[in-house]
Amino acid sequence: MNILILNHYASTPKHGSAETRHYEIAKRLVKRGHGVIIAVGDYSHLLGKKWSELTDSFRFLEDGIEFQVIKTRFYTGNGVDRLLSSCDYYKNGKTSLVVDNVDTIVASSPHPLTWPLAHYLSKKRGIPFLIEIRDVWPDDLISMGALKKSHPVVPYFRHLCRKYYPRSEGIISLVPDLNEHFKSLKLKTLPRFYVIPNGIDISVFENPKKCPEAEIILSKVPQDTLKVLYTGSHGPSNGLINVLKQLAHVPPKLRRNFSFIFVGRGPEKSKLISFAVEEKLSNVFFFDPIPKECIYYLISCADVLLFSLLPFEGTKFPAYSSFKLMDYMASGKPIISVNLQGLILKETQGAVFYDIYDSESFESALKLLLNTDMETLKKMGERNKRYIQKNRDWSVIAEKFEEVLKEVST
Repeated sequence: MNILILNHYASTPKHGSAETRHYEIAKRLVKRGHGVIIAVGDYSHLLGKKWSELTDSFRFLEDGIEFQVIKTRFYTGNGVDRLLSSCDYYKNGKTSLVVDNVDTIVASSPHPLTWPLAHYLSKKRGIPFLIEIRDVWPDDLISMGALKKSHPVVPYFRHLCRKYYPRSEGIISLVPDLNEHFKSLKLKTLPRFYVIPNGIDISVFENPKKCPEAEIILSKVPQDTLKVLYTGSHGPSNGLINVLKQLAHVPPKLRRNFSFIFVGRGPEKSKLISFAVEEKLSNVFFFDPIPKECIYYLISCADVLLFSLLPFEGTKFPAYSSFKLMDYMASGKPIISVNLQGLILKETQGAVFYDIYDSESFESALKLLLNTDMETLKKMGERNKRYIQKNRDWSVIAEKFEEVLKEVST
């Protein structure tokens, strides 16, 4: 089988830890004898660069996967230029993608303009396409405050959902339940529904190799403190400004026992740095993204891992498929986590929780981490690790993906 995956922001581990879902699945599908093309947009805010500059080509191979690069414009933040970049992906993808041997298309939704592109290509080639819902448009944007319900683009996004969901051969969801979203669209019919969450290669934490980029980060942090590490996107939905606001209210005597390390990129990063400087949070450190393989080593060197997320209205399973959370849980490290119902960490009882809007609860969580014996913290980590081994290894996820593709192709 030859598969085309449309994902504007897809990446590979050596370029950072974000958006590697399709690389991980595709790598395993290739080993199973399938051919896989991943179509990416030239510019991605996650890379901060153009693929055509990184690879000197609009087509390249990585671990047997063919990447095709669609010309898209540069943008900053979440404004009009980013929307126009999505339009570039759709418009230029129609003419530039080489898909002569493709049997099935998977259109993933960092933005919904992958769907009309998939529909166009499927009609042209006479092949089925699936929609993969990772970000629920426009619901998630409204919930996180990035869009108002009255914004003129909202009905357009809903129109895309109503038009292309029924025309697909199936919908892949990263969470178990999207019923409220489907009800809001008032659709008469829906295609088959499949749940394929994100996963992790659990072997990466067995013997993580030392990494120069990680060593540099560790060398700049006081060694006589508990190192609390956050890795990943610094965006509005991550709630990192809330963490810093709460940290600013923690008494200095308690605060200086910890160093908070933030590694990643996103539209909120400059705001976070400015706040930390204004509040004189000398125990907070910010670093640029490092390769995914270095993230594993960095996590293994941390004492505690920080999981932060804003609550989304109507979301029953927050961060169900978060790469960051999968990495954290697989590492077996203690976790300090935002207190949200539906988190997997609630099921495993594998974290010390805090309320994202309550500075006293954050202070209490830090005290608990400081005063809890290591054996208890270790058991928390072991419960998380067992869950990941059973449910989220990438080999298990790739097998589910393959089964779905075979089903819609027959």
